[in-house]
Amino acid sequence: MNKPLIIRPELIKQLLALPLAQRKAAWESLSLLSEAFGHPHSHSGLGIRKLRPHLFECRVGLNLRLLFKDRDMGVEVFWIGNHDQMQTFLRNYKYD
Repeated sequence: MNKPLIIRPELIKQLLALPLAQRKAAWESLSLLSEAFGHPHSHSGLGIRKLRPHLFECRVGLNLRLLFKDRDMGVEVFWIGNHDQMQTFLRNYKYD
């Protein structure tokens, strides 16, 4: 069962600020995410990893990571950045 992909407005702004090559890679990962999530064998290439209950990361190339939540209504993608930025973001992130 595929969950719908929910892309937060903040993520759109972050994506538009990326260089074209990274933006294309991010959109490619996003297009595969909703189909692959929940099927471990099909998402091995995306590098999906559970960080906290219902909070996951998805690899975009070597440098970038997408953060998303597994919600009842779908897969909610809300943030993108490199590994160091993600660690800083998660330290200050209020999980809901």
